[in-house]
Amino acid sequence: MNNMFNYNEFLNNLEKIEQGKPRILLIKDAIKQTDAEQLLKTSMALRFHLMHESCFFSDSFDCVVGFPEYMAKLDSLSLDEAMPFTRDFMESFRWYLNRAERYYQIVKKTVDELQKEYKKRCKKYGYSLRRYYMMKIQGCEKVDLLPHYLKLFRREKRDVISAGRMFELLLEIKTEIKFGNIDGALELEKIAHSESGKNNDIIYSIHIAFATYYYYEEEYESAKPHILKAYNYALESPYKRDGINTIISICEKIDFKLGLKVWKSLIPRIFDNCDPANKLYAFRATVGLLKELMNKRLYFIEFDGFPKDFPLYNERGKYNIMQLHEWFYKEAMDLAKKFDIKDETNDFEKSVKKLSMY
Repeated sequence: MNNMFNYNEFLNNLEKIEQGKPRILLIKDAIKQTDAEQLLKTSMALRFHLMHESCFFSDSFDCVVGFPEYMAKLDSLSLDEAMPFTRDFMESFRWYLNRAERYYQIVKKTVDELQKEYKKRCKKYGYSLRRYYMMKIQGCEKVDLLPHYLKLFRREKRDVISAGRMFELLLEIKTEIKFGNIDGALELEKIAHSESGKNNDIIYSIHIAFATYYYYEEEYESAKPHILKAYNYALESPYKRDGINTIISICEKIDFKLGLKVWKSLIPRIFDNCDPANKLYAFRATVGLLKELMNKRLYFIEFDGFPKDFPLYNERGKYNIMQLHEWFYKEAMDLAKKFDIKDETNDFEKSVKKLSMY
């Protein structure tokens, strides 16, 4: 590279690089150079690029690991110096909070404290609390608390760090589903489809939300159109990993052959993923699928999607289903125990055992 960092040239070169890990490596090298050259504005912009690339085109690991350093960098500045960078920082902070819950190494108490810090910084930098209350609604497990948070959310004005219209529609749909008001949620879905444009991520999440509701209600036929649309979108989006477990589990309930087809097409992308929550959910869904295959008197499957470092890998691509079940069960249980420690519960272990042969 030249002695002085050229940001525009870097962005042009970045566009030519494959998204995900290759871009992340390039961005991290650029951050080192701009820090060394004391190019504050550019180094802060690059940190935002790193958070975005990690969260949306990789497994969020570099966001989870890199955000504390991003925060420290911002906090080393005076408030006047920091203000031009706070919009991107608060967006990254929100991504970090969302992803931190997916890593068992970050305990629930820490996540709760960081949510309070997010609220404090909204006030410090002069931003609306609308996005903060949106996060509180998303994480609220007690339905009786939802009206309180909804009231606070709606009271706050939209500003530059607030969610867009489609994200807020998604929130409303999920909230109506939590209330059990499916007719209301379906009406909102129509609005979302009419306004979505090319925002397929939101439509994907809406279909996953409806499919999940019908799955727990054991209304698998009602779940079918939603889950098949979600599956088709996942196939078109190679970076999509969230919701893969739901697609596998529901398709398996509809038809075990469909479940196996879906699993074969989606499970490979989990093996190059550092996100432990994605691994847990996908491996748990695999345990349930393999159990169903054994119940159907199937003993072997042919599959060429495992990486070569997979412990049971063989070049013939023929696998004993019981052996696969044992391996995925062991891996899922190991992750479940770690998430149970994080959340001070035993729900994850229970959920894995419920789907297994054991």
